[in-house]
Amino acid sequence: RSLFGRSKVWTILQCVLLLSVIAIHYHASFVEQSFLEQHRNLKDEKKDNNEPKNTLDKKFTEQVVKSKQEQSYEIIPLEKGSSLYKHMESIIHFPKDSKIEFRMKGNTRCERPFLMGRLSGKTLAMIDWKSKSQEIKRPNGEKIIKKTGTYNVPTSGQYFLEIIYIYCNTINDVTIHDDPRHKCVEIPLYHRLTALGASISVDPRNVHYSDGPLGYWESPSVSTPLYTRWQPQDCRGTHEEDERCKKYVTLRPFEKYQFRWNRDHRLFSSAHEHVPKLKDVITGGVDNYSRNCAHDGTPCKFCTVGASHSRRLFRYLEAIHVEGGGYFEFKFPTDVNATMAAKIMEICPHVILGFGQWSLAFQSMTPPVLFAKQMRQTLKLFLRKSSEKRVVHVRTVHTPPLGDVQSHCPTWDFRTPPIISRYNVYLQKVCDEMDVNFIDSKFITLPMWDS
Repeated sequence: RSLFGRSKVWTILQCVLLLSVIAIHYHASFVEQSFLEQHRNLKDEKKDNNEPKNTLDKKFTEQVVKSKQEQSYEIIPLEKGSSLYKHMESIIHFPKDSKIEFRMKGNTRCERPFLMGRLSGKTLAMIDWKSKSQEIKRPNGEKIIKKTGTYNVPTSGQYFLEIIYIYCNTINDVTIHDDPRHKCVEIPLYHRLTALGASISVDPRNVHYSDGPLGYWESPSVSTPLYTRWQPQDCRGTHEEDERCKKYVTLRPFEKYQFRWNRDHRLFSSAHEHVPKLKDVITGGVDNYSRNCAHDGTPCKFCTVGASHSRRLFRYLEAIHVEGGGYFEFKFPTDVNATMAAKIMEICPHVILGFGQWSLAFQSMTPPVLFAKQMRQTLKLFLRKSSEKRVVHVRTVHTPPLGDVQSHCPTWDFRTPPIISRYNVYLQKVCDEMDVNFIDSKFITLPMWDS
């Protein structure tokens, strides 16, 4: 079995979000074969124990400070053990603008890397990177590639910063058709670009969270960074308990964080009282549900449609005594025909569709454009029977951690952050075009995407 089939933490919180959405709507009228050597020679950048070097280059350790009260910018130390180290120019933090700049030397093999950045401290926050890179030419003709990202945190203070890269070059709608099964995720052991312990300072004057998301992850005390969790090769079955495997898959650093709602809403403020019940469900087995209105003939109030993630969402809602829940199992959007869609709409006032995991997995590895086309056709079947009393919702596709199948080269699985990101972009676009409710839970799931 894989350690990375799904995240329990975000599934719990997503069900609370979906419960809130449904309730609001009622009141209103409602994620070695061993690693192949990946086109690079890393031998001179490895330690004897096969781990990245963590020695900091002196010229990157110094923080440039305009005054004690106000920093104009901070130079972030680079990870010398990263497979991209020789190609990096600098990482710079601009506190006043809540901005991070990642700069690379031009004419390298990775001019468009897909970056993921996370701040961990009192709260968690992801860096929102601009989709396009910017090219800068210096007077001497040297080319620099700059990628810019911003962050939004609810509290000031010191935050650890980790930036990793998933793909050497971002996969888009064109390149994904070139050779998708040969696109390789960068080796996780060497994908971190920031040095161990790298951090930034967030000044109280630069906190502007009033327009932020509905909630955030919070910890009472943090003394260590939250580093990306991933599964090495050959860490299944009898090898799961090997120290080399446990080191990278432990969930302990995540357990100190709890989710807090950002707005004072009666539905949101009461959400935490359900968490102990949900923990009992996990302990007792999430698939051992007792009631399903889709099969036992009782009146339905809502139905989840999809595979394992939708089944667990239904189970969690039942566990907190949300009555009238139903579940219909389909792995792919194309599995639903007109007769099935009509039946579901007939008995379920609210239908929550959740597809994507099987479409992305090794059995299919469906490109985002094709997935969007399939979802559009499936939604048409449900919308034939929609009305003010029969409503269709579509939820986001969850991002799982980097398991062994994702990081294998060539890849065995498309469930990686860049491709799931494209899935969600297309899902929202399709929902907007077809006037379908889109439930976006990324503000809950992304900061803990690897949990």
